[in-house]
Amino acid sequence: MLDDHTAEQVRELAVGSHVLEAKVRQAILRKLFAQSEEVVGAKEILDLAEAFAWVTNPGQAHGGN
Repeated sequence: MLDDHTAEQVRELAVGSHVLEAKVRQAILRKLFAQSEEVVGAKEILDLAEAFAWVTNPGQAHGGN
């Protein structure tokens, strides 16, 4: 069982992770919206997806350590 201090640190990290994930999602959506008048290339979509995967779960992302 975790002591109170460690449990609080885990909660803070989890909240920070969710905030970061939300910011990445928002950035991706803004980028795609800004390009809605243009053709978005498959490579760019894959790059955005890879960036999202790395931020949300670095160990599972392509090329992760």
